[in-house]
Amino acid sequence: RDIHLPNFEKAFTAELPKDVEYASLGDRLQEVAVSVGGESHPFGLDAPSGGESEGWAARWRTVIHGDAKSANIFLRETPDEKDGWEVGLIDFQWMGFGLGAVDAAHVLCASCDPEALGYDETGKIVDERAGSALLDHYYSELITALATNGAAASVEEAAATWTREEVQKQYEAAVLDMCRVVFGYQWVRVKASPETLAANFDSMNRNSYNKSLPNAMWLVRECDALLKLILSTPNRITDKYADDFDVNFRKIRHKLGRLADIVDGEGSYMVSFSDTKPEVSGGWQS
Repeated sequence: RDIHLPNFEKAFTAELPKDVEYASLGDRLQEVAVSVGGESHPFGLDAPSGGESEGWAARWRTVIHGDAKSANIFLRETPDEKDGWEVGLIDFQWMGFGLGAVDAAHVLCASCDPEALGYDETGKIVDERAGSALLDHYYSELITALATNGAAASVEEAAATWTREEVQKQYEAAVLDMCRVVFGYQWVRVKASPETLAANFDSMNRNSYNKSLPNAMWLVRECDALLKLILSTPNRITDKYADDFDVNFRKIRHKLGRLADIVDGEGSYMVSFSDTKPEVSGGWQS
């Protein structure tokens, strides 16, 4: 807040809808940072995490690029490929096992033209569903490819196994995880402001939120909307133990982090495990 608000407050006031709570964005994002990081990256890096072969993420495990942005994507027009374009990728430093929706979210956050996200030529938002439509297109292509390449017997079977609802939840977590990196690191490093974004406009190697004010405002809007959704919906973010124990771990983390300084007669909180389910103690439970 202390770093970005002075630089962007005029732009936030002028460009964002009145209901976007930008002043508290960092605090709310910190509440879910651990959860969305775990959701977006459920597989081990140097050693197996356990999610590779069992749990909610196992059937979604695939090879992803890890840095899917326009600077790493090359297009060549050719009559031999679907839709007349051949696509090539470079820079595989972050390639590994992951969730395809993470790459899709990265593209939307970092590489889309403002018009593709619903902005007109004046920089005003005119289509609130543009981002959702792009994710719909990704999902349509995904289930078609799963059927075409033998992972499912049909598109219908693919859609039943890899659902649009689950892709949506993975996208939400991935966008918030991206926001954590952008607001907490990238914008700090580049001293982001409307002026620096404008100065970077012609840079080929900059992500869109670092060179386009409409893209930056879209990311702030999306972050605010997803935080409101996730913080008000039990287990919107998948938790490794939530299904097994029927408990809202995100709410536990939220309560422990945000209410610990409220005088309620309880000086400490504890989460422990038995053989059957987690046990939570502390005055906030009521």
